[in-house]
Amino acid sequence: MKKNYTFIDLFAGCGGLSEGFYRKNFRALAHVESDSYSCESLKIRMKHYGYSAKDISVIEKDITNKDIIQKIKKRVEGSKIDVILGGPPCQSFSSLGRAKDINSMKDDPRNYLFESYEKILNYFKPKIFLFEDVTGLLSAKLKKKKIIDIIKKKLGKNYKILNEIKDLVFKKF
Repeated sequence: MKKNYTFIDLFAGCGGLSEGFYRKNFRALAHVESDSYSCESLKIRMKHYGYSAKDISVIEKDITNKDIIQKIKKRVEGSKIDVILGGPPCQSFSSLGRAKDINSMKDDPRNYLFESYEKILNYFKPKIFLFEDVTGLLSAKLKKKKIIDIIKKKLGKNYKILNEIKDLVFKKF
């Protein structure tokens, strides 16, 4: 079956979000993940879905790496990107993570990973993007402002929210 739509998966983990897109015949252009074990799982899943060795596109890098856009650009080779998806690490947003940390995760650098997502989003400008959230994201705060409001404002500059029940799904204006 022809794969009509394309996607990039940021904070790909072992491919949980990608799995649904594979099953609906979206074509993965790149996955960005820093954990080597997760990257190996991604490669196996891509192989399972019929990707050839040359089409397996897993970038084992931290999304905050200064050359991450160039790495992704090289992998997508000028292809049109329909969707960017990603679920940033949730430990700093989760209620449990905040309860365990003496500073309620306020100093955790993972609070700002959405800024790297934003940078990639603004560069590639897909039609739609999905930003997976966790329940704790709705109440987490940075400098007395709700993180969810900061994220929606920054990521929604050129997109309108289609769904924010479980995940933030945006469509380009």
